[in-house]
Amino acid sequence: MNEPLKAELHSLFIFDIYPSASSEQNTGVKLAMARFYLNVPFEEKNLAKQKGAQWDQEQRKWFVPQGKNPIYFIRWIKELNEHDYNVFSQRFYIAESHQSCWRCKKTTPVFGIFLPRWYKYRDVIWGVDPAEWEDCILDEWYETSSPKGMEYFDSKKNMIYRWLTSRVWWTDLTKIEIISTSALSRINEYSKLYYPSHSKTAKMNYYANHCCHCNAMQGDFMMFNEPGGVFFPVTYEQAEKIRFHEVNETIFAKASYSLIPEAGGFIDL
Repeated sequence: MNEPLKAELHSLFIFDIYPSASSEQNTGVKLAMARFYLNVPFEEKNLAKQKGAQWDQEQRKWFVPQGKNPIYFIRWIKELNEHDYNVFSQRFYIAESHQSCWRCKKTTPVFGIFLPRWYKYRDVIWGVDPAEWEDCILDEWYETSSPKGMEYFDSKKNMIYRWLTSRVWWTDLTKIEIISTSALSRINEYSKLYYPSHSKTAKMNYYANHCCHCNAMQGDFMMFNEPGGVFFPVTYEQAEKIRFHEVNETIFAKASYSLIPEAGGFIDL
């Protein structure tokens, strides 16, 4: 993708969503996000309050106030504790376009999911020697400064889990294996043909588009990873065919995504 086009697409997702003041400064509009609720046991309410959580009297739930990063409340995020999600965002975009079906050659609508900057992602380190981490807290989430985020050392599996924040760029989600129910319902408002199928190429099941004429699966690779694909435009004309629908709700997923560090270049995770 040429640099001017990359910059123009980047501008679609550059708006900071926290702290809220930066959003207002960049866009002139204060983005009011839906409340991010927590699952706080009664005996831990004082700890949650100490960390900055606030109480919603009407909903009878604790929530993360705007300006606070949810990953620092990870022990009370029910979705992350009950599902194997590896990425989430407090808002997302449903991208809409059209392409020619590989089977019947007819034009069919296709949809994709994009996350703006400040989305959260999970990093995993396998095969860690416990002796190397003897000074660290084991089997409990704790805050880290470098990299800045939350970390958990699983002493039984000798694995380290890290939740970090992408502060630089937006990302697309591909090969989605698991997705939160509310986010999927939003996508299905636009398409009932977005559901799990088996990809012989990827050798796995994931949520995919299907042709509205012949029901053939429309694989993610050609749309998101191949230059010139509907969601990988290389010209302004191609980019103009994409329509974005903003969803002001939290999305959780287990998927592949492209992390673009400050040094530049894609890292396919």
